[in-house]
Amino acid sequence: MIRATGFGPATIVPNQHLILDLVVKLIDIRSKIEGIKPTLLMELFITLGFPIVLLLGLTLLFMTDGVPIWVQQFNRNSSTLWNFGIVVMGTMTVIIYLARR
Repeated sequence: MIRATGFGPATIVPNQHLILDLVVKLIDIRSKIEGIKPTLLMELFITLGFPIVLLLGLTLLFMTDGVPIWVQQFNRNSSTLWNFGIVVMGTMTVIIYLARR
């Protein structure tokens, strides 16, 4: 992880390879488990590992540097985004239903 201090160049935190080591260990597990295809393992990592790594990374980032302005603005517009998402999903459902008839 790279941390900008505001003065001089950015400093590198010693645990910067933690995520890379986790991915390597997940791939190494594949070689020990019989019968799992590499594509299935990659899909498993994408569906489970990537969101967990992203969530933990953002949590650590927000804990050290504070919540950025773009996240605060996103939070202000969350009800609008939810309403837009619900309308889009409903519209797509109707379109799919009518296309199948």
